[in-house]
Amino acid sequence: MPLFGAYQAGDEVHKATVTHIYANLNNEVLSGVWNIFTMTLAAVWFLGMGWLLRPERRWLGWFTTLLGIASVLDVVGYILNIEALSGLGLNTYLFLAPVWAGWLGWVLTKKSGTA
Repeated sequence: MPLFGAYQAGDEVHKATVTHIYANLNNEVLSGVWNIFTMTLAAVWFLGMGWLLRPERRWLGWFTTLLGIASVLDVVGYILNIEALSGLGLNTYLFLAPVWAGWLGWVLTKKSGTA
């Protein structure tokens, strides 16, 4: 990577600049892309899917909506720097998402007749 090469080849001032650039880039990716952006997309998707699922699969639709709400809590808590709210949303999502995936998989295999 050019950034690491620049760090290794540079003097102390150059290394400090490269370290600052790397820390900023790392923060932008981790905070902006991996949390805020992806969880916002997850919130929109889960809320929309929950709304669409409710007429046919009421409980699965509500469960999917709950995942969407958890995603919203994570994003809002992260943006407002409320760690308890963000943690509640993220941990709820991380706990319930595998349950949701298994439930949806079971519904889909049952519906297709392969169960």
